[in-house]
Amino acid sequence: MGVRGMKRKKPKSFGHVIAYIGLTILALICLLPFLVMMLNATQSHADLTSKLTLLPGTSLLDNYRTMTDVINIWNNLLNSLIIAIPGVILTGYIGTLAAYGFEKFQFHGKGLLFGISMCMMIIPGQISLIGMYEIYADAGLLNTFWSCILPSVANVLTVYWMRSYIYQTIDNAILESATIDGCGEFKIFNHIVLPLCKTGIMTISIMNFVSLWNDFIQPLTFITTKEMQTLPVAIAYMKSQDFSDMGAVYLAVAISTLVIMVIYLLFNAQIVGNVADGGVKG
Repeated sequence: MGVRGMKRKKPKSFGHVIAYIGLTILALICLLPFLVMMLNATQSHADLTSKLTLLPGTSLLDNYRTMTDVINIWNNLLNSLIIAIPGVILTGYIGTLAAYGFEKFQFHGKGLLFGISMCMMIIPGQISLIGMYEIYADAGLLNTFWSCILPSVANVLTVYWMRSYIYQTIDNAILESATIDGCGEFKIFNHIVLPLCKTGIMTISIMNFVSLWNDFIQPLTFITTKEMQTLPVAIAYMKSQDFSDMGAVYLAVAISTLVIMVIYLLFNAQIVGNVADGGVKG
């Protein structure tokens, strides 16, 4: 193809430039609270209460020593991971299994059952805390990590998300071919549906991880020993005591937030891939 046959790249219009500037400003506004939080984690309590600065401080180690004197943050972080990771795995698997059943199977009352499930999304989870507490007390699950993991499994948003993803991704011909080859339903689900839905599961799992990681009400209600406290509960404990070192509190919050940011950055490519797939197939 000659030079004349090549398409010239159109210069960006004034509207595109304005859009990029606006998006850049919006991104900076969104990042500003995180930046301020990180900087405050390096400031002393006296500096935080006496002046406003956007420069790093020199009290990071002092804040860390003060923080670890009040809470065992690494144990609290481990407790949060013990709840979040199994919760995310179970929610992704069971939610995708339920979504697969709703999308690919026909049974009596399917529409009604799915409608009831969707209605559950608008009911606050706090309403069921008393009933769940009584159930866990009878089952001997109080003050165990399972009391915080099990409620996350019944995640209606995951079912809704994955049903839409399965509708766009998995053709019935693939499932019919596997059935003809003698595959059972669970073998089809585990070896065909799950691999094809990996991107969608990864995306919703990041959302579920953030929800479980930041959960405060359930660990506070169902876990009673200090050794099993999660990170959000421990941070709230710092702020509720006669504790006046805001630098240490900011450092604890920064550590909690960094975990979420690392998880997001690690799987950002999966999120972008999922959005791109949805855009092409939509």
